[in-house]
Amino acid sequence: MQRKHLVIYIVILLLFSLSESGRSETSNEETIRILIGKYKKDFSASGTNIRLSSMSEGKITSFNFKQNILTIHKKDQGLKVNKSYVRGQQFLLSSTDGELAINGTPYGGTVIISSNDDQEVLLINEIALERYLEGLISIELSPRWDINTMKVQAVVARTYSLYQKSLNTNRSYHITSSVLHQLYRGIAHANSNTRRAVKETRGEILTWNDLPIMAVYHSCCGGSTESSANVWGSYKPYLQGVFCGMCSNYDNYFWKLVIPRGTFFKQLCKDGFVDCNDFESIVNLKRSPANRVIQISFRGEDRTSIIPGNELRSVFGFSKFRSTSFIIKETEDGYLNLLGTGNGHGVGLCQWGARARAQRGETYYQILQHYYPGTQIKRAY
Repeated sequence: MQRKHLVIYIVILLLFSLSESGRSETSNEETIRILIGKYKKDFSASGTNIRLSSMSEGKITSFNFKQNILTIHKKDQGLKVNKSYVRGQQFLLSSTDGELAINGTPYGGTVIISSNDDQEVLLINEIALERYLEGLISIELSPRWDINTMKVQAVVARTYSLYQKSLNTNRSYHITSSVLHQLYRGIAHANSNTRRAVKETRGEILTWNDLPIMAVYHSCCGGSTESSANVWGSYKPYLQGVFCGMCSNYDNYFWKLVIPRGTFFKQLCKDGFVDCNDFESIVNLKRSPANRVIQISFRGEDRTSIIPGNELRSVFGFSKFRSTSFIIKETEDGYLNLLGTGNGHGVGLCQWGARARAQRGETYYQILQHYYPGTQIKRAY
């Protein structure tokens, strides 16, 4: 988003936040802006006494709707809301009860509607960070997990959110609601345990040199976590591989992916990784000290191709190619069997390992220190 557009919606937020009658946000509480959707056509918004505020040609205009359900269409000069046209490129959507539902999913705070260069509208949920965490935890974890593991997740997710916010302060949103960042499906998933975990860790974050760390996490490491340098090429002193050995209770600890040999190499060719003139052979799997595949070498007639292990996962899909902790076995009938353990990139917190450690009596402080060695836990607010 252009800088002037960012200024526009900040002005709208400042002018109208005082009129919100929903859940209050204290002056020292952090907020977070999450990208919750992109739409080229239409979407719905529902709530009580919905207000739409826009800035067009330097003037702020507000519209109050008696209808509790609005259908909103993107138009060249603004929006069509039910049967009304509203001019502008940046809008703020709020509700007197403090909760809005977008396409049936409830969100707290406000929703910013912003046009981008692709003729889309971006929907951005601005919400108190603590309330965001209450809804996030039971999506990232099972809502039936113990309170100590939820506290671990609260501290980690809070830290990661503030880390992303520091990187994206001048952007229209700080973080997305997908697996690229953190899974978020609004506030409806909050429950008494997630609220307790957030409340009892309020403001606590992991720091390195007094700054929030890149507190990444994953489902199951498969035995040992991995160094960030081996996955993304960026060295972080607190993201070195550590022995876990506690995550084998994960339901899908072992995984298998079967791919026809021809399909395997054709897909690599399509994505530009290997020579398309002939079928290649697998030469070598280079492994890290955590026994995860850092890179794979393929030999063709004209060249040898090297692919990072994490990029190989992206070619075939992270949900199918679950980790870089795997071996490859080729069958006589032309299939490649990829046999692996764990789920995720393997860096930082292993959620299933954290759960097992909590169950044997470790505190959430001890668990955090194990997976992020050398960090300090401090209160950000």
